[in-house]
Amino acid sequence: MENGDVSPLNNCQTKEARRLYIYDIGTKLNTPGQYDIGGTYTEDESDLWFFCSTSLCPGYQYLLNVFVCHRKPGIISVGISTSDVLTYKVNIGTVTNNVLPDSLSWQTLRAVEADEINHIKTFCFTEMDMVRMKYETLIVPLSIEWEPKCFVSDSVIKRVKLKHNFGELLTNESSKDFELKTPSGKVYKIHKLILAAQSPVLRKTLKNLNEKSLLLDICDNDLELLLQFFYTGTINNVSEQNCIQLLEMAGRFELRSLFLFMQDVVKKQITVENAMDIAIISEKYKLEDMQKNIFQFIKEHPQVLNTESWKKLNDINLTKKLLENIYKGSI
Repeated sequence: MENGDVSPLNNCQTKEARRLYIYDIGTKLNTPGQYDIGGTYTEDESDLWFFCSTSLCPGYQYLLNVFVCHRKPGIISVGISTSDVLTYKVNIGTVTNNVLPDSLSWQTLRAVEADEINHIKTFCFTEMDMVRMKYETLIVPLSIEWEPKCFVSDSVIKRVKLKHNFGELLTNESSKDFELKTPSGKVYKIHKLILAAQSPVLRKTLKNLNEKSLLLDICDNDLELLLQFFYTGTINNVSEQNCIQLLEMAGRFELRSLFLFMQDVVKKQITVENAMDIAIISEKYKLEDMQKNIFQFIKEHPQVLNTESWKKLNDINLTKKLLENIYKGSI
């Protein structure tokens, strides 16, 4: 076992992590369930814990889903093998290890609370792979960057949106298999898979729902904006929309991507009257970047402290942080 190996037998340092060791992979794939892989540490302090779940799909496709549990809040970039093709075997003593390709695909994951879980990647194996792996060990190449500095250009954002834009599906009625209803009685035909993929809240609801429709307590306009974002990753004329309403919607349905999308919009919509409302939302959902912008605005516009929202504020932690920021360096 080397320093960069993540397994239950090794206290791997986060910055040195290079491989996930999944023992007895054949048995795990044949027995659907959840299994621990191992953790990474900074000295003796736990940073991350990796685990996997397995399931069998029609056609004898065996799925291996890899997850990470963040032991503390923070941002990480994780690179993991891009392919599920078993390229070669490494024999170590009497143990045979199956190794996935070294090329990595990267994603940035954020945890706003301790013990938050993120899905990293799903690998799919065939019956032939199962025969090959049997009771052996699977090695998955991995790399971790803790608190990476990410600077994303507009051109990159546009390319990502193009690759993840399901806008055509939104207008394609023939393939829609689910309905959302609003209190007004309006019915929206949508794709159940899109709902489950975009929102953890809706995914949990749909998991326990046998009907082909769902009533949401939401106005028609808000639902239309939500569906537009689900399918296209953007909202047309977003600067004309109520940013507080959109932030509340992002919180209600646990839409991290919408929070990120709204960062720049909020900067342009902050006013003396709504600043405290946005500050409350930023504290509620741990939106640190947004909160810095709000605090700076309030510092530059002290008249915010004369508004009704400030007078009614009863969040002690937010009040303390806000006052510390306003009077920082002035004492």
